[in-house]
Amino acid sequence: MAESMKIRGRGRLERGSRGGRRRSRSAALPLLAAALLCAGLAGAAPVLSLPEENVQTQGAGAQAVAAGLRALQDRAWETAQASFEEALRLEPRSWAATLGMAELAAQRGEPVAAVERWLDKARSLQPQHPVVLRAIASWDLRQGRLPAAIEALRKAAAAAPSDLQIKLELGEALLAQRDGVAAEAAFRSVLAAEATQAGALTGLALALVSQGKDSEALQAFEHAARKAPKDPRALLALARYQASKRRIDDAIGTLERLSAVVPDAPEAHLDKGDLLVMKNDTAGAVEAYRRASGLGGAAVSVAEFRLGALFEAQGRADEAEAAYRRVLQAQPDSYAALNNLAMLLVTRSRDGRQAIALARKAVALAPGRPQAHDTLAWALRADGKADEALASVERALAIDPKPATYAYHKGVILAQLGRKAQARASLEAALKSAPQAAWAAAAKELLARL
Repeated sequence: MAESMKIRGRGRLERGSRGGRRRSRSAALPLLAAALLCAGLAGAAPVLSLPEENVQTQGAGAQAVAAGLRALQDRAWETAQASFEEALRLEPRSWAATLGMAELAAQRGEPVAAVERWLDKARSLQPQHPVVLRAIASWDLRQGRLPAAIEALRKAAAAAPSDLQIKLELGEALLAQRDGVAAEAAFRSVLAAEATQAGALTGLALALVSQGKDSEALQAFEHAARKAPKDPRALLALARYQASKRRIDDAIGTLERLSAVVPDAPEAHLDKGDLLVMKNDTAGAVEAYRRASGLGGAAVSVAEFRLGALFEAQGRADEAEAAYRRVLQAQPDSYAALNNLAMLLVTRSRDGRQAIALARKAVALAPGRPQAHDTLAWALRADGKADEALASVERALAIDPKPATYAYHKGVILAQLGRKAQARASLEAALKSAPQAAWAAAAKELLARL
């Protein structure tokens, strides 16, 4: 099943899905979340807020810890593991090496329990150290445990009152919890120490938005843009706020204003592309995404994926395939591009072996994503491997039994295996759940033959 993105409500990002026989239709690509201040693009960014400068340590293993953190930034995981293990050999109670092992486990996508074992060990070694608390808070945020993250950040701020970055992260977490009053206080405390801190200026505006103080928030956005004109966050946040109010043209104007001041800010072009999709200006959206891609770096994979999804929704299959392949050139481990390209190859009856290989890699990267298992099932079915296909689609349904497309795919696979009664039941359930789906006609046709 291919990954897609849709806009819901006031700019909230939602992942959707589509599969089987798909018809061309307009699709809304993502409007980036309005309250996101520090949404890093995919890559080797630390999961647990562990850039090397934040883990200053002394002792026998200090150099090994530093080497391990540098290796993590390069995604050289074996080197990182060897470095942290050496640090722990030299200094068994090294909290920094222990955090490094937690970060390594997180970046590798190891089970949650594996990451948390290392974090628990670091907490036992240094329960009040601000870096340990900040790392724990980062992990709690990643797991959706906002209250626990906020508690850890408050302890970290108390342990390191002069660390403005911790206060910024606390403000962002409070925003995520919709506690605008407390978030405002956190950002104001940063600005009391550094009046031009760009993140806090923008955070203050967002905190005011969350309290419904729209006129004050607009003034705060403009103040932030004046105080830090080369920092894109204020105008990006303002444009996203305007978009959340359905003031699409105002938002586009703000993004164009940003591009005039900071022409190399890829987010401005990405957001503009999203807004132009909302206006059904496909040509303008394509131009905006291509400008973002042309800036290079991590923006390439983001922009090219959106181009791929847009082209695919329009039935421009060759261009969609090329865009997904460009994503994989820039980011070979992009689960979404692997998944979508695999499904696209299947639906176009192109290179079944490559489709299966891409889908298997997507499953390996994201075993908890039901879409990945469904895509693999559809690719295996197309290649005549119905038994394996059935096992894969059943894994998808075990993770998420709701999507009717999975039931439709299961019905098709069961029919291929000659299990007519079960196939009929699955197809009927799929049609009952989604009678207007793109694959409904095919499901009815197959039912008539069973």
